[in-house]
Amino acid sequence: MRLLKCLFYQNDCYKNYHNYRFAPEGIVVHSTAPAGKVLKRFVQPYAGQTDGMEIDGAKATETQMRAILGKNQYNNDWNRHQTKNPACVHAFIGQLEDGSYATVQTLPWDMPCWGAGSGKNGSYNGCLGGKARKPLYIQFEQIEDTGTPGDKLHCEKMYNQAVNLCAYLMKLYPTIKLENVVSHKEACARGYATDHGDPENYWIRCGVDYTMAKFRKDVQKCLEGEIFMTQAELKQLISTEVKAAVDSKMAEYEKKSAEKTEAQAKAAAEAAVTAADGKWIERIGDIPHTAVAEEMRELLDCGAVNGGTVYEEDPDDIRLPYNMVRVLVMAMRYVKQAIAK
Repeated sequence: MRLLKCLFYQNDCYKNYHNYRFAPEGIVVHSTAPAGKVLKRFVQPYAGQTDGMEIDGAKATETQMRAILGKNQYNNDWNRHQTKNPACVHAFIGQLEDGSYATVQTLPWDMPCWGAGSGKNGSYNGCLGGKARKPLYIQFEQIEDTGTPGDKLHCEKMYNQAVNLCAYLMKLYPTIKLENVVSHKEACARGYATDHGDPENYWIRCGVDYTMAKFRKDVQKCLEGEIFMTQAELKQLISTEVKAAVDSKMAEYEKKSAEKTEAQAKAAAEAAVTAADGKWIERIGDIPHTAVAEEMRELLDCGAVNGGTVYEEDPDDIRLPYNMVRVLVMAMRYVKQAIAK
């Protein structure tokens, strides 16, 4: 399940009940009248909306939400004042602009909604007669396609999203019991909703063998760890996960290779310096030849070579490459010969 958020701040239901919160006792599963599959038909940020929007758990802007949802050019989404048949649910399931499927939360899960209407025993909306009151059932819509018969693949993808959503909500709210995950049709039969036949009538139109008994069994399987998605979606998930793992290993290998190459380059540079200048002479005792050491002693004693830059007050300090030591000694020999003449 891919979960996004675009709260309907401009819907009158939100304006009336946003200060009321109840622990959800159940879930009502709806499907819309045929509406063309797409989320943008019902879900849009309002102009200037600055919060209440998330994409994959990250805060989103109005521009980002419109890009992922697509733009409703008819301006008949539900994030607005509705003069006729006002309605509002907690979430919608359908297609994003790129054709992929997602669930979009449109109300806080524990806030009253206007989804199921009422019956002889009350309402599962969490409000009745203009007043907030229990019981509250979280409610969501699956956006039906317009075909006859209905689009089976579209129906299957929404069904899988719905199963995963219900399992997610039951984990979020332990107050929701499996027997209280019902369809609008079942809510009506219990006396807590208007007389509707969804989503069972949509499943019949699509020619699928879905029932609410099967739906609840699948929710239970999902709670036990089973993933509900189409084979194509499962293959895509596996492909994505495998690619991510391979990319991670490759990045780790490349990093180690770069570090190794850098270490090798440093060692090669040091070797080149050593080859060019010979062994590094820290102190006079490091000079391998006695005659050279004796002549270098003279240079240290007369101060021609500074014997104390690191080892203070230690006149044996040289800190020069051996080839430089040899050059200094040869220079001293030349000077001595010149003086002798």
